[in-house]
Amino acid sequence: MNNILVSADENINIFNEEIRDLKIKVENNATLIINDFRFIEETNTNINIILEESSNLIYNHSYINNKEYNLNINAKFKGENSSIHINIHGINDKGKTNIEIDGIVGKKEYNNFLLENIRIININGGKAKAIPNMLINNSRVIANHNVTIGKLNDNELEYLMSKGISMDSAKKLILNGFLINIIEDKEMKTKIKEITGRWI
Repeated sequence: MNNILVSADENINIFNEEIRDLKIKVENNATLIINDFRFIEETNTNINIILEESSNLIYNHSYINNKEYNLNINAKFKGENSSIHINIHGINDKGKTNIEIDGIVGKKEYNNFLLENIRIININGGKAKAIPNMLINNSRVIANHNVTIGKLNDNELEYLMSKGISMDSAKKLILNGFLINIIEDKEMKTKIKEITGRWI
């Protein structure tokens, strides 16, 4: 998969496909929702996003990385009244992740909305770095970014274990829930649960 061009409302699921370079363009008055789940061995992924007038993109990406993952996203508005939501949930299982997002809003691209949301859980010595850049050139825009990098929540583990759930099962529940939380397609959620059940 190298290019996605949509001129009408569309949902696209990407399930464990290798992506090196991906260009996404959403034309006027169209909405695109992408659900992207991948196991990462060692990958450099570059994603370039362009939104035209009154268009919307929701990019939901969850992954499990056990080696090295470098993800670069460039998101640019080419009109007004559009929105980009980038949601990333990753698990580094011994792996190392580097994420950089550049959200770009020009001087005359008014009334746009930009969200860069990155959450990463490190397990078994995993490491992560995330840089959510916002290059905003006008004041008539709403732009937010947040990054959370941490480990499994001890309070959640203790709570589940207090209900009689084993530690391994509790970890599995938390990690599965974390991965599918941002995925909007029910069938894809089920597939992720099945495949991660053999890994976690």
